[in-house]
Amino acid sequence: MKRRSSLLPILASCLLSGAVSGCGLVFTKGPPPGHEAMPYFECSENASGPTLDFIMAGLSALAAVGAVRDVEHRGSGQLVGQSLAAVVWAFSGKSGMDKVHACRAARAAAAAKREQPGKR
Repeated sequence: MKRRSSLLPILASCLLSGAVSGCGLVFTKGPPPGHEAMPYFECSENASGPTLDFIMAGLSALAAVGAVRDVEHRGSGQLVGQSLAAVVWAFSGKSGMDKVHACRAARAAAAAKREQPGKR
């Protein structure tokens, strides 16, 4: 009896990574539009969320490598699901890091602007 790969592991991985990922995508905020003219604005300077996303991307990639050995026995569903999860986590981490770097640069520019004499 030949085993056919199931779409269930792929679907489960997609739903799970969509439900629990996104520290960098969802919870990290970049500087707001027009922040140059604002005296004060809030954004995320802490990179712990995106760093968590990168850690999860690495763990998912390791799980995908481990799933390569089981492709003959279990089918490719787990390999595809783990690979897709690694991509989602990495994208979320990259997005979050971009927001953090933009926030830090915007805050530094705002601080430099406040430090200039005669400019308020």
